[in-house]
Amino acid sequence: MKARIGIVSLTLACCFTASSYAQLGRLKDLKEKATKLSVQKKGPLKAEEIGKLEYNVPKLQIGESDLALKISLPKPPKYYAMRWCASSSCDYDHGEMFFLVELDGEILAHFDHTFWNDDYETKTEFQLLLLPKTDGNIKEDGVFPGLPAVTKRGEVYMPMLDMVYGPLLKEGTHKLRVRMFNPQNSPKDMTYELGNPEYFNAWDPVIDQIVEFEVTEAGRKKMKDAASLEKPVTRKGGEWTAMEELLLSKSEKYPEGKCLRLVSSSDWTINRNAFGIILNRTSYVQIIFENKWGCRVTYNKVTEQYDGSSYGKPKMGNMHGTIKTPPHMLVELTNDKPIPCEKANE
Repeated sequence: MKARIGIVSLTLACCFTASSYAQLGRLKDLKEKATKLSVQKKGPLKAEEIGKLEYNVPKLQIGESDLALKISLPKPPKYYAMRWCASSSCDYDHGEMFFLVELDGEILAHFDHTFWNDDYETKTEFQLLLLPKTDGNIKEDGVFPGLPAVTKRGEVYMPMLDMVYGPLLKEGTHKLRVRMFNPQNSPKDMTYELGNPEYFNAWDPVIDQIVEFEVTEAGRKKMKDAASLEKPVTRKGGEWTAMEELLLSKSEKYPEGKCLRLVSSSDWTINRNAFGIILNRTSYVQIIFENKWGCRVTYNKVTEQYDGSSYGKPKMGNMHGTIKTPPHMLVELTNDKPIPCEKANE
């Protein structure tokens, strides 16, 4: 009996050992394949993997036509996510690309775009609107029929309008550098800083191309004359007099510019506590604001505290339109809209 048990135990041990070695061998093979694949996936892009940009017109000149770019990728966006996948899995039905646009060496715009379904998995051509012919006829879906747009909120053409309407973009030839990155390949040994060019230089781009466009005073005048992005209506006098006086006084809170005029965009909303006691009242207003970059209409919230018998002085929220970070970039697309200063007092 003991002999049988010994034979069985020895047989099991041999089988287990053989099975274990076979498993270890397979694991070793898989590890070597994974290592080779990892090295291949995380290496720099080859020339045939890099995308390119094409113009919609032979010459990009402001005020003559819509200025747009066709983005042509050798592979769908998902390919680049899978190529550099740094997560446990990147096999999703959507993914992002990061865009960085510089104007004459200064950052103009940066944004993420999420590609979904076919746009992510199979399509290789997209479009980006740089600047409309006029802001009164903005083609949100772009100018290349059938191609998906990578912007929906004017991430590029809004700051471009801001520069065209303002005094800093001089007549002549200017350069836009357009770069497209996959987040899976972002630099891991550096801190993300928008103003640090070394961060983006260390990031392997899917597209990196210089686009030249021409600014003429005739083209700028056409665009300014046709500008109709914002048509605020001045509401003067009455309870708004104190508000305008507050803003026109150029308080120390907004040292970089001045308010040209105030426009009401909503009625007062009275706010009460749980007992029905009035706390304050608020209104959302449009302000036409001017600083060294030009003029824009910015939206803001105004609050007047209630002391039991009357409302106090109006107080503004943060003034988005006073600053740009970096220099050429609108702070908040939702709140800020460019307007020619010549039309600020119409």
